[in-house]
Amino acid sequence: HGYAVASGTVVEPVEDDAEDDEAEIEAKKIRAATGRDRSSITMRIFQRIVYAAGMPFRIITVPAIDACGKNAWDVMLARVLTAFHKSSMIDMPDDDEFEIAYKPPDGALGVLMNRLVPFLESNRQYRVTIIGHSLGALIGNELVRSYPALPCDDIVYMGAASTVRETAMTVMPFLRTHTNCTFYNLCLHQHADAKEYMWFMILPSGSILEWVDTFLSDPLTAEDLTVGKWKNAIRSLPSLEPGLRKRIVIKAFGIDDPIFNKPFAGMPEAHTDFSSPALRFWERSFWNLPPVWTNRTRAAHGGPTRLPH
Repeated sequence: HGYAVASGTVVEPVEDDAEDDEAEIEAKKIRAATGRDRSSITMRIFQRIVYAAGMPFRIITVPAIDACGKNAWDVMLARVLTAFHKSSMIDMPDDDEFEIAYKPPDGALGVLMNRLVPFLESNRQYRVTIIGHSLGALIGNELVRSYPALPCDDIVYMGAASTVRETAMTVMPFLRTHTNCTFYNLCLHQHADAKEYMWFMILPSGSILEWVDTFLSDPLTAEDLTVGKWKNAIRSLPSLEPGLRKRIVIKAFGIDDPIFNKPFAGMPEAHTDFSSPALRFWERSFWNLPPVWTNRTRAAHGGPTRLPH
């Protein structure tokens, strides 16, 4: 098995032996696909010219971001931790007396979950969907780690700022024990992540995930990169357990792509687009891969004849 790559579209592994059992093919399938970059050449050239004009400013801004940006990012990560536990709970006391009695999480989200979990246990008709955008993926990781019995059917990360390693260490164990749960990892097109422009081109190009991987963190291996980028997510596939693959969906939207983006008002093409209500990101149609295409539609899209379900 391997990836069939054509015209920028990654499709599921195709079984070489057509006589193999169909159930085995289904079990080994990888549900991953990316849209296409259909932006005009004229627009690409114009953006590059304007970006080149901002070079004198970036001589100043890039070193400043590289020097100071990590501290700002660390503060943002700390705020995620205090959503469950107030900082006073994790601060070391100055005296020699230590409190050893159990204290439940007293952060805002911790208090909410302490009340929600008992309610869900006594009202089993309710199911939970976790949706996290950017730093919200770290909240999602903390939720499934701290509340492993949460009745959750879907975990949806959009442009996730959590690392591949952190996500695998939290979400994968949850999927093993919740056999009806599906994990959706939604990404921008790799060109959109790499070429997002901000502040009139005086800042380095790239989405916040690109900045995190380049300036704001110190990744030691590929697993320490953000899982919300298409290329990082795809590289992680070989390490996924075969039994979990069919419950993991990796979807990257296109740019001006009529199949991947048009149903959602042409978005998302920027990191902040994921939070737009126009996308109706809470609906399953937004998470899933496009439906099976007819041969004519596939040919018009420029893709192969065998595409993901």
